[in-house]
Amino acid sequence: MESNIDYRKLNPDRKSGEPLHLQLHHSLVREIRSLPPNRHVALMSERELALQLKLSRRTTHRAYEQLIADRLVRRMPDKSLVVRSDARTRITGAYPVIGVLIAMDIVKLMEQDNRRIVPYLEGLIGRSSQRKISCIMLRAPDPSASSDEIEAFAAEHFPRLCGLIHLGGLGENSSGDPVLEQILRHTEIPQVCISGNVPNVNTGSVYADPAAGLDELCRTLKERGCRSAGVIGNQFFTRIFHYVASDRPDAMQEALKRNGLECRYVIRAVRSTFREQITAILTAPDRPDVLLCHDDRMAHQVMEEAARLGIAVPDDLALAGYDCKQDDSFLASIFTDPRRIAENAVDMVMEHFENGISEKNRVKVLATSFSDGPSIRREK
Repeated sequence: MESNIDYRKLNPDRKSGEPLHLQLHHSLVREIRSLPPNRHVALMSERELALQLKLSRRTTHRAYEQLIADRLVRRMPDKSLVVRSDARTRITGAYPVIGVLIAMDIVKLMEQDNRRIVPYLEGLIGRSSQRKISCIMLRAPDPSASSDEIEAFAAEHFPRLCGLIHLGGLGENSSGDPVLEQILRHTEIPQVCISGNVPNVNTGSVYADPAAGLDELCRTLKERGCRSAGVIGNQFFTRIFHYVASDRPDAMQEALKRNGLECRYVIRAVRSTFREQITAILTAPDRPDVLLCHDDRMAHQVMEEAARLGIAVPDDLALAGYDCKQDDSFLASIFTDPRRIAENAVDMVMEHFENGISEKNRVKVLATSFSDGPSIRREK
């Protein structure tokens, strides 16, 4: 966030019907709201500000007096004005607001990805309610939006927000994600990514580390006589928003090696040829003892293809998924807690709003766990 007030952004419009002192007051409130927490910031004198903006001294005086009345600044013994340490909290009021930025209409999102998205929404709304915070869903500008349209979106929504939470990218294309890239330049409010991160030191991240759950899975496989494994991951093409899940195949391979299991291959499946790839894997002469799949949905697709080929799970092939999203007691999987991730994202946004962002509070990593199932219970 900016460390001082940017007086270049104070541009009262003499053609507007709103009085100049009120325009100036509103602009100063916006700038004060953008300051880092607990920062000692002195205001430019009334005279200097009047000269810089080519306004009357009376106009700047009235704007400053309103800031004093709002208890956003205080007058020091030397007559200077200093922003109060609790000014940002006073501006937001008793019920602060955070925004959740989504790439499509919420109804469409629920229809397309209900099982995955609902736990995150429950965590966001539930934690916000507990903390007496209003949580609103914001439909991001379309990927084709112009720079001016994106700025208009930010100007409309950001002044009322304490922070912004990203559920993912906003529409990657061959040239990247221009909407997300431009929104990330807005440092006046905290921004936090769920289950991913962006190349921006001013943005927080909350995600789950697969290591703990995968290690437990690998130890269990080894105890049950498995010695070799294959990894089937998904391909990701995002450029700015980096989903932690895109690193999952590598994490699986590393866990296998840490625990003394042979990793015969790591394959990143292509949706258009997925069935053909799975058939080739299942019928290969060097098929491993177990397949670790990117998620539960993929594991079920593998299981269906195995059944078609007469390959029994787990007798002929052990199988494990990831994310525990299918409500299936048969499939062994890695458990992540999307509700807890979302709850921590709300807490992080407010932490950054109240105390600022630092290396100590910028990233929150939650542990995963292993959920056992008959799909890996092979006879030794």
